Amino acid sequence: MVCLSICGAAQAQPITLICNGNLNADGKQVNISGESAIVDLEKLTFKPPLYSEFPITRVAENDLSFGSELPSLSTWGSLDRVSGTLTMNVLRPDERKKLQAGGSAHFLTWMSAKCAPAKRMF
Repeated sequence: MVCLSICGAAQAQPITLICNGNLNADGKQVNISGESAIVDLEKLTFKPPLYSEFPITRVAENDLSFGSELPSLSTWGSLDRVSGTLTMNVLRPDERKKLQAGGSAHFLTWMSAKCAPAKRMF
């Protein structure tokens, strides 16, 4: 009981990550080099490199999932909390349904990156 009141009072600060990898969009590969990502476990949001923030949908011991389902875009991804592996994909909702049913789908964008905690410059 004591831990609950003490632990409940503690607030998690957002964690800034630096990510390196690739973003494939419209058939073109874009290099992600030293781009920031922000994990905010208090607000349950994740801001991947080159994108605005998304709601975190699940937090587990070793990973977290994030994304949103809009009428025109379906964006989902995950961040491995141990290795720093970030994956994210963007599809049209009808394409996501094909993928979930075991079929093939056309991805608008996908990202693969490795992220690590940022270090202060000074």
